Amino acid sequence: MQAAVDDRHHLNVEPGVTNIANDRDELSRVAKKARTAIWTESLAVIAERGYFKGEEILACKQAGIAVPVPVPATNAKADGRFDKADSVYDREKNEYRCPAGQALIWRFAGLNKG
Repeated sequence: MQAAVDDRHHLNVEPGVTNIANDRDELSRVAKKARTAIWTESLAVIAERGYFKGEEILACKQAGIAVPVPVPATNAKADGRFDKADSVYDREKNEYRCPAGQALIWRFAGLNKG
């Protein structure tokens, strides 16, 4: 089941059912149908992590639909490890502290997609 909900009126503007096991390929289709259903040219769609697929985000962008989507979480939790979200950033010391209170070592800096 896929649904698009109007954030102002909380109305389901685009219900849909698919027999595909995951919803990673549904974002642009649902967003375009929702835009048509509410008779607008400009649309911003807020999606969850499960929709993070480059081709779908690009298709929305090309259709003039803005889509802020959070980057998927790492597999650290699934592997029984802590990930960055479990740590707290200390701005004064410019370091992260793990759940056990230890300072995390700096390993590298990187630039992601420009």
